[in-house]
Amino acid sequence: MDWDLCIICQKSSVEKLQFPANSKRKDAGVGYTSFVRNLEEFRKLEITPECLNVECLDEGLGIEQTLLNKKASWHKSCRDLFSSTKLERANKRKLSAIADEKDREDCEQIIDVSSSSPIKARRSSTASSCLPENHCFFCDSADSPTNLHSASTLEVDRKVRECAHLLNEGKLISKMSAGDLIAIEAKYHAKCLVSLYNRARQFQAPTTNPVPASSRTGLDELAFAELIAYVDEQLEYEDLPVLKLSDIVKFFSSKQHGNSELNPERLMLLD
Repeated sequence: MDWDLCIICQKSSVEKLQFPANSKRKDAGVGYTSFVRNLEEFRKLEITPECLNVECLDEGLGIEQTLLNKKASWHKSCRDLFSSTKLERANKRKLSAIADEKDREDCEQIIDVSSSSPIKARRSSTASSCLPENHCFFCDSADSPTNLHSASTLEVDRKVRECAHLLNEGKLISKMSAGDLIAIEAKYHAKCLVSLYNRARQFQAPTTNPVPASSRTGLDELAFAELIAYVDEQLEYEDLPVLKLSDIVKFFSSKQHGNSELNPERLMLLD
């Protein structure tokens, strides 16, 4: 390992090297922490560039401490191979592959059962139609548990049912016939819940009447869901996002009044 070169590609390049150890931040070297954390996750997924010799990164004190002691550097393009965004995408591909394999196994079991008992076949088919764990209740896509939220109140269930019937979402209505969101342990992306709320709000005819208490609760739920969706998006695209509490409070307050829909590209909450 030549510590004067990029530790990932070990090549000289016109691209400038980045030195996390020389950061002016109080927590200098924190870049190594996020790199090592993501590197370990990629190794669990058995996904690492062939050019990277992980064993050479540890000289007995652990990878992170070794990188700090050696003041290791890298090219930004090489570091991006281990970004949180690419890690999330790799996790999604892995989960999707596992889900597809599970669906194939379920289908094989249903075929085997159906040959011996029509009643059992119907029961197995119903059970397999339930949403798999770690799938979004609304968009059906597989995702890591950290990106999904669980319904915690019956008020959310009531609001989702109202939106589903208002928009005549047959597929969503069918899913909810299995029970309330809490009972079926539904998980969802915050942005998917926000999208449903917004579509229902746009569908309703505008009114000049005072906002009733029930609608006030709905706006509060929408505001909170929009806030979660934005924070989730920042966590997905930034290794160490910095969100100012005062701006978050202002954002939530403005959403409570229902003034506008969420538009992350126009929000600048980062320092």
